[in-house]
Amino acid sequence: MKLEWLIQGKKVLVLIDSGASHNFIFIELVQWLGLVVEPTKPYKVRLGDENRKNNQDCCKKVGVRLGE
Repeated sequence: MKLEWLIQGKKVLVLIDSGASHNFIFIELVQWLGLVVEPTKPYKVRLGDENRKNNQDCCKKVGVRLGE
């Protein structure tokens, strides 16, 4: 499902994957929004298609507004 959300007051297109274990964001969007990236230990994420992806780092406390 695709939705238009406000993140930090900017409209972005969000893809909802109800089968994924985590949320993802493109690094270009992180930079455009000026989000802080916090280092983490490497971790695996389960995608909606049951594949697993290696990841590292995260953006905490990202405010998302859906609807009014």
